[in-house]
Amino acid sequence: QISNIANQITGGLSNGNSQAIDNMMKTSAVTMVLFTVILAPVLEEIIYRVGIFTFLKRIHPAVAYIGVGLIFGLVHMHDFADPVEWAYFPGYAFGGLALSFVYDKFGLGGSILAHFTNNGIAVGLTLLQYLSTKGA
Repeated sequence: QISNIANQITGGLSNGNSQAIDNMMKTSAVTMVLFTVILAPVLEEIIYRVGIFTFLKRIHPAVAYIGVGLIFGLVHMHDFADPVEWAYFPGYAFGGLALSFVYDKFGLGGSILAHFTNNGIAVGLTLLQYLSTKGA
């Protein structure tokens, strides 16, 4: 939903993260799927949830949730001077916060599965769009 709002605000312009995925799709769809759906979620969950969230939770749970949400959102931006990137920031920040909640309640396996699912849906929709325009 938040991405749809960003899409409306920006007039359908995509952010750097989406453009990187589109570029990978054109080069190698298999590599893009492996990286985006499998490798990135595993690495990001270990870094952001096991590492940063766990560390910040020692200070206070709210600091951990908000901190990791903000960091996750910022890391997914490619150009801090681009207003389009900032339009997509809340969606990534909320995603980071939501994945932290899943990690806190269900552990690393749960947050990896949720991240796989989120990225898999996004990549699946991107693949469908790419294939539909290629066949047109």
